[in-house]
Amino acid sequence: MNLNIITPCCRIENLEIIYQNLLDNNRDDIKITWWVIFDKKIHSFFDEYVYYFRDCMKENNSIQINLLKSDKQPAYGGHSHRNVLLSH
Repeated sequence: MNLNIITPCCRIENLEIIYQNLLDNNRDDIKITWWVIFDKKIHSFFDEYVYYFRDCMKENNSIQINLLKSDKQPAYGGHSHRNVLLSH
């Protein structure tokens, strides 16, 4: 089974916790693709997390992580960020 998770992100401090929860609760029969869409106000952290998650995927490849930038700020409820992925 494939599971796509879309996470609009405006607070980077939650990303490592979410990632760890995904690892801790993943089953072998589920392939997770995690899409993280960065709010425009946190683009300055984008490259840092590209490197961080690239290293995470080297250690554990059970989750495919894709990072995208949104040109929207703020995105109330994250709806416009989800649209970034749909138009990607």
